Amino acid sequence: MELESRVPWFLMEPGSSKNAFFVGGSSSEKVSIDKDIISNLHDSIIYHILSFLDMKYVVQTCVLSKRWENMWKTVPNLNFKYVNFPLFRKDRIRFGFMDFVDMVMYHRGMFKMKSFKIGCGWCCNPLRVNSWLLNAINSKVEEVHISVDMMRSSGMPLCLYSCVTLRILKLENDFNLLVTPEDFYLPNLKSLHLVAVVLSEKLIADVFDKCPVLETLIFERCLFNHIRVLSISSLVLKTLVIKPEKTPCYLHGCRINISAPNLISFMCRDFVTRNYYLENLFSLEKAHVDLRIEDTYVCEAQELPDERREEYAQRMIRCLSSVQKAKTIIISPSLFEIVSEYPRTLHQLAASFVNLTTLRIQAWLYRNCLWGIVCILKNSPCIEVLILDVVEKNCVSYQNYQFLVQEMLDGNLPEDYEDELRVQYPLRHLKHIEIRWLQGCISEFKLLQFLLRNAASLKVLKLTATQRRRAKTEETIARFYDKLKAFSPASPELQVSFSMD
Repeated sequence: MELESRVPWFLMEPGSSKNAFFVGGSSSEKVSIDKDIISNLHDSIIYHILSFLDMKYVVQTCVLSKRWENMWKTVPNLNFKYVNFPLFRKDRIRFGFMDFVDMVMYHRGMFKMKSFKIGCGWCCNPLRVNSWLLNAINSKVEEVHISVDMMRSSGMPLCLYSCVTLRILKLENDFNLLVTPEDFYLPNLKSLHLVAVVLSEKLIADVFDKCPVLETLIFERCLFNHIRVLSISSLVLKTLVIKPEKTPCYLHGCRINISAPNLISFMCRDFVTRNYYLENLFSLEKAHVDLRIEDTYVCEAQELPDERREEYAQRMIRCLSSVQKAKTIIISPSLFEIVSEYPRTLHQLAASFVNLTTLRIQAWLYRNCLWGIVCILKNSPCIEVLILDVVEKNCVSYQNYQFLVQEMLDGNLPEDYEDELRVQYPLRHLKHIEIRWLQGCISEFKLLQFLLRNAASLKVLKLTATQRRRAKTEETIARFYDKLKAFSPASPELQVSFSMD
């Protein structure tokens, strides 16, 4: 059989001749069929290699040798992306892509399928997508990723909601409401990832009621429209990620209740307009708390009413208190900026971070933020690793930014701050400190003094300064480093590294 008769038009590269054929999508990478390098590998290894490729390129391997001629028909991991098809005309990419998927599904028959991933956006007929998914389900598929805008017409295929072999499901749905059928039941589903889906209270309730072994739940760019109370309660959930789409400011009353005794990892990147209540997080090991104020107020903090700021500070500190059993905590800039303006809220922490060994903070080290960081360190008796990313302050206008920097570089801390930093708070287990994007300001120096004075077991101090944010940084950092070298640390084994980015 000649090469061109085996390769459909939709697998040929644009502008190529009938006898020209390329693997990997690049016309600069010609395949030499005279040299067979990997055909002697075991099938399982070859299948693993092919699992990283789009099916368009997997099918193209049929020209490599006799052994490869039919291997694409039995691969267990199928990836389809319409963006990998030549852009002749819209109708041609539409039907060419669907014809290609039809061809692959037809030729592979009922061979066992491990994963089926398809991204086709607007260019797929829902009935044909339904037939592909039915084929995958009949092939005992374990993992399905589907990105397709089909809710407006006929909704997600019903067969998808009752697949007994399905273990991993990722749905991307272009901001349409996801409605579950009455017979929705996925007894073996362990991971659910929803992207750009409009959520409802019924959907969340069904997920935990009809997916009894669900361990991982991810909401990415999802909308919480018209939800007043969202309850996430599970005894088996181990990983929870909430990264919603930007929320209109009027949704201040939305409350999210989370109760998961076996939760190990929790990430929340959301607006503080939503009110989080977390409880029973007894098994938590890693928490990433990134609560932000609305974009309207990012550059004009003075427009955010004082009562709103204090309310936000209370919400943030409550969320931070709820994850204090974690071993690793990552805290975002907004939390420190808001909470540090109301220092008394930090005293509301119910107890110490008794399990915390790794703390990563992203914050602008102005006076109040410095006080907040020290407050958390004092309540972390087992901390071993501290990573601090010095970021620009979000809640100030650019006009005030230069004034703030100048004040910090040339000013002194208030006496009450100085007194607080002079008190001894032994950090017995702290061994590694990394501070990135130093500005060379007085608050950074005072924090380092506090750490070096109290961390008697410190072994590594890694400092990175930046020249990107203002002029004369090199001179300022040089003076900062010289001053730091004159300070005697409590640890005799300390090794200091310093670099400029």
